Amino acid sequence: MILHLNQHPTLLLSPQRPKEFGRQMIEIPANAIYEVVKSPKAICSTNAILRKDRSSSTKKCLLIDRDGTLIEHIPYLNHFSKVKFVPEIVQIVICANSNSIPVYIVSNQAGVAHGLFSESDLMTLNLQILNFLLVTHKAFVDGVLCCVSHPKPKGPAKGIVCNCRKPKPGLLLAAISECGSSPSLAGMLGDVESDIAAGLSAGLKYTWNVSKISRSRVLTEVKNWMSEGLVEPCS
Repeated sequence: MILHLNQHPTLLLSPQRPKEFGRQMIEIPANAIYEVVKSPKAICSTNAILRKDRSSSTKKCLLIDRDGTLIEHIPYLNHFSKVKFVPEIVQIVICANSNSIPVYIVSNQAGVAHGLFSESDLMTLNLQILNFLLVTHKAFVDGVLCCVSHPKPKGPAKGIVCNCRKPKPGLLLAAISECGSSPSLAGMLGDVESDIAAGLSAGLKYTWNVSKISRSRVLTEVKNWMSEGLVEPCS
């Protein structure tokens, strides 16, 4: 699959770091911000979306599920018009940005295996989500890694048992490796047990199930976790 980023809408990006985003904004092409690269061997997707100037960390990193966590859950979401962001999770992304903590979206997207949308459609939607976060909320995500397989797909596609479909840990470990962190220092936000199980299987010490505790409590707890040891904690 070939995805041409220069065919997508332009993104707004400040030349300064995220916490200095109040300065003048400039328009630059999407391919100056994100690149589509071949997924790590551990990931069954053909491609992944990564921010070109993505940060690396030998300390913490934050992994976030997409559907039901970053955005409200819509079964087999296939169009940006249906997307509704969860404000508390967006605030967590902004807090991570201000503390130079890499943020990765890690998401099962079996709709591709079921034939409900193509991987190109999925990439386009993910880019639109990244675009909206950046332009509307001044929030950066460092990368998006998706598992597009399913062991028993509906339709002609071949069933695949992979190591990246949550609750297996492949997606999470690939994101952690990409940013240079380690499982013991990573945090995972999800809304179903498979998200939490993937975190535990990957060796994470910090996981939050947003369907089990209130969003306000999640916001407080994750901010506290990110702020540990910082001179200027998240406000």
